[in-house]
Amino acid sequence: MDLLMSLPDFGGESNNGGKKNKTAYFEVLSSVTSTQVTAMGDTAQITAVFSEDYVSVDVESTKDLSNVVLQFADGTYQKFDGLTDLTGTFEGDDGQNIVRVWVKSGTNDSGDCPGCGERFTNILGVTHDMDDDVREPATIVEGDSMFPWDRSTGVIGQHFGTKLEGIYDGTSNTYIVGEKYIDASQYASGHDPGDNKNLYIGFSNDTHRWTFSPPLRDKPGVSNQHIFGSAHPGTWNVAFADGSVHGIGYAIDPMIHRYLGNRADSQRIPQDQW
Repeated sequence: MDLLMSLPDFGGESNNGGKKNKTAYFEVLSSVTSTQVTAMGDTAQITAVFSEDYVSVDVESTKDLSNVVLQFADGTYQKFDGLTDLTGTFEGDDGQNIVRVWVKSGTNDSGDCPGCGERFTNILGVTHDMDDDVREPATIVEGDSMFPWDRSTGVIGQHFGTKLEGIYDGTSNTYIVGEKYIDASQYASGHDPGDNKNLYIGFSNDTHRWTFSPPLRDKPGVSNQHIFGSAHPGTWNVAFADGSVHGIGYAIDPMIHRYLGNRADSQRIPQDQW
């Protein structure tokens, strides 16, 4: 389904540092498992690298940059105009998470708004439940119509599931359920941001994790609501889509960990490699 994009009409005017509130309805064309995204067009090759904390983005192009538009997690925007260099680092005034960036370089045009260039979506930044910031529809009608549900590359995600035939890498090569990392000092308190809700919360850090970072053994005083892990000293347990359960070491190669969390990346990893 094609989704309507509604963005601020910057009208080509300079708006450095200015923000405008607007809801953006968009279609996620593809999911990524890293914070780097590259687009190749007829006019320029552009790379956008989001920082690990999502508050800044490094942009590089083979042609001079013209403008950069940032969208933040709260739905506001900031535009940087009058650019002339091939590279730049951009962040908001208030240190907010960046979920999307448009880069105008040469004659590229996404068509999302007047003067907007290539669009880059920080999938890792927009699909995490950073404790109640997952985008949810206000009504059933909105959810069934134009709401921009996010899509991930795992077996289970927000507002979707996967049939067996949709696990293209094979059920023996794909994670489905695993132990999650928790701050070891918060086991009983409910204060860990990835362990403060119930089993029936739906799409949340409490019930969903990501493989863009390696698993870790639980540590006291260290919080990370995005990764897998366990209290076990040597391994964490994970069920694969074929029903088998394996104990995997924390030293697993990070890229192999990502491959096993992706149901359709054409990477079939032999068991002796993990």
